[in-house]
Amino acid sequence: MFLRKRRRVQASSFSLYWEKIFSALPERVGLGSITSPRGKWNEGDCTSQRIVELGSLHSAKDSRIEEFRTMQELAVKKEQQENIEKQENIEKPEIRADRGQAEIKVPVNKIIPFSSVDGPGNRTAIFLQACNLDCKYCHNPETRALCIHCGDCIPGCPTKAIYWEEGRVAFSPEKCIGCDQCIHACTHNASPRIRRMSAEEVFQEASKNLPFIRGITVSGGECTLYPEFLRELGMLCKKKGIGFLLDSNGYYDFSKDEKDLLPYIDGVMLDIKAYNGEEHKRVTGFSNGEILKNMRILAEYDKLFEVRTVVVPGLFSGKDTVEKVSKELSPYVRKGQKIRYKIIAYREFGVREQYKHYESPGEEELKALKELAEQEGMQDIILI
Repeated sequence: MFLRKRRRVQASSFSLYWEKIFSALPERVGLGSITSPRGKWNEGDCTSQRIVELGSLHSAKDSRIEEFRTMQELAVKKEQQENIEKQENIEKPEIRADRGQAEIKVPVNKIIPFSSVDGPGNRTAIFLQACNLDCKYCHNPETRALCIHCGDCIPGCPTKAIYWEEGRVAFSPEKCIGCDQCIHACTHNASPRIRRMSAEEVFQEASKNLPFIRGITVSGGECTLYPEFLRELGMLCKKKGIGFLLDSNGYYDFSKDEKDLLPYIDGVMLDIKAYNGEEHKRVTGFSNGEILKNMRILAEYDKLFEVRTVVVPGLFSGKDTVEKVSKELSPYVRKGQKIRYKIIAYREFGVREQYKHYESPGEEELKALKELAEQEGMQDIILI
């Protein structure tokens, strides 16, 4: 942990360091109450000033350090919860001098020039940073949150691709060698290796691959946290006749953007983590009423390209989910819609250490689920 590494610093510099970090946080942090090594903290106790006060007492006792860490974690949870509730993960738009209009720049985690698993054919895949769910089996947990600029990742970067710039963590792609030391150092599920890019900048980079790709897919994190960006990128793709797909967890209300966003996308690859609401909450931390509603909306508008379910035995019922999802979608398939159902076996690759104990389903279980989906009326089923 970063705090342990800094136990030898002077209290004054320690205080200034953390004052800089928490200056961007809300004045008060809620979330009810939390128990720390020195007792129970109630809502409102955790302010940026209070955290700095604790930091300045760093040289006193280990218990104070643990208490400080508790407050830090609470502040991070608060920030993440506010991002989820408000979906305000986009930085303030800049004004473009050439057009005189707002330009949305979003945090891009990475761009894969050629991908064969993010939609039909060879595609350029764009991965955005931040997600509004917390899936236990997430295979890209470093894309879940936005960087809080704590600096834990900076000392371990061998090429200085991660560095301080005006009190914030900055990233130089040219220096990065992809060693992932910064990812391993981060305790907040937030990759510091992001670039703030506009839709036009992303499109220009993807355009380099046009002779060799069938389209562009935007994934995450959760791409629908940035609907204005998606709309602008979709318009650019439509203008050039390029296919445009979204890979989404379905938590975005597509009905409110039926005229603004849906006309510019060819389809959505939708994750259905679990059909049962309680099971879904156990898997992701959130209910799935909005997700199932959006599955139906996308099917009604013939924008549901694919549904995906990762089968994790012991975590939720794969049989119940596959059966009920297939039953709901089969009427649209019978009408001639081509909705693919991709049933994916859980694998521990990339999963956070505390969730690696889940087992992968066997081949026979996957085949049985495919047969079940076929019995309910699905036709295009892929096992992975």
